[in-house]
Formats: sequence, structure tokens, C-alpha cells
Amino acid sequence: MSDIHLKLDRVNSGYGDISILRDLSLSVTKGEVAAIVGANGAGKTTLLETIGGLIPVNSGSIRFEGEEIGRVKAHLLPGRGLALVPEGGRLFPFMTVRENLELGAYHKDATKNVVERIEWVCDMFPILRERAGQFAGSLSGGERQMCAVARALMSRPRLLMLDEPSVGLSPLMTEKLLSSVVELARQENLTVVIVEQRVTEVLQIADNAHILDHGQVKKSAPAAAMRSDRQIQEAYMGL
Repeated sequence: MSDIHLKLDRVNSGYGDISILRDLSLSVTKGEVAAIVGANGAGKTTLLETIGGLIPVNSGSIRFEGEEIGRVKAHLLPGRGLALVPEGGRLFPFMTVRENLELGAYHKDATKNVVERIEWVCDMFPILRERAGQFAGSLSGGERQMCAVARALMSRPRLLMLDEPSVGLSPLMTEKLLSSVVELARQENLTVVIVEQRVTEVLQIADNAHILDHGQVKKSAPAAAMRSDRQIQEAYMGL
């Protein structure tokens, strides 16, 4: 059986008549942390939302665990093992932390052992146990991001996608969150695709990296090689 967990082949997608992804091809192996980097407007968020079923595929193929998912509705994908944490987390601010977590387990397989699953995510992010009865809107930026990741994990995903998880976070909180994601990937053999503006930090924790430019993958390489590439340093890392 192939180790390829997620494969996009010549995918085209966008908004109405506006094309964003153009013949984009990309492969991610099982248990890998894959970083997606690129300038603003390169198509990074569009890529995650296309995989997550929020933006329709105009042509091309998206296969996850060998099955075509390119035209599966977004609300069905958590049941297929995919979870997307959008930029900002998009929690329900006037629901408690616990209620937000419970909403992450809405599909039939995830509704089993919800209490145990909440305990598991709270062991990973202990502050959520302390904040369980608080409205999500009262959390700090770092706590909201942890809650958003934990809510996604409630669906028992095999592929976790994160869009700009560091937005609004301090460097210390960013490091803590990214480290938690890597630990999770290793312990659970979870595949992670992460779009991140802090290129230096994400290349420290990723296995491989893919540079997007005008809706296409322009370069794919091990993250360690990207870190030492002078052109990458100058273009994306401010070095």
C-alpha cells in the first residue's frame, strides 16, 4: 500500500469565475507534517479550503487514503477523517469551551466516547480543562487557538489542516502550539498540513515544505533543505 495519504493532481479551483489554484499537484505522506508557504495571495488558504470541501474543485483530483474526495461536501469530510482549523479558529463565542469541543464530535463515529475524547484533548491542552465552563469569546488568543485545534481533534481526524495558527499569538505561544502539533502528529501518526506566516518557525517543525506562487506549487523539498536555501531565506524568512 502506498504511503501517500493525500494527493492532489492538477487541481483547479477558485471563486466563481476567478481561478486561484491552477493545475496544482501535491502529495503528502501518512504521518508527515507538511508546511505550505508563500506570499500573500499565493493561494494557501484556497488550497486548504479546497481540500476541506469549502471551495469546489473545477477540475483535477483530490484523493485521501486512496479515495476521491474532491467533490465530497464539506460537512461530510470529518466523517472521512479530515479536519480543518480555519484562520482565527472561528469558535462560537457565546458557547462554553466544553460546548465548542462537543460540537467537534458531531459525526457518528466521533460521538462515541465523547467524554473520554474531551479528557484526551484537555490532557493535551490543560488550560481548556480550567476554562471548560467559560464562554469561548472570553479566552485569550492563544487559548482560543488551542480550543480550535482541540475541537478539530474531537472529530478523530487522520488529516489535520491548520490555516495560520500563529495569527495574533506571541512567539512563545506560537512555539508551544507548533510543538504540540508535532507531538500530536508523532504520537497519533496524524498527517498535518499547515499554512503558516511564520516561515522560520514552521520550517523548524515540518518534515517537508511546499512553496505556492500564483496558485501553483513552485518548489517542494525537505524543510531542512528549505531552511538552508538562500533564495528561500531572502524571499520568506527576512534573512
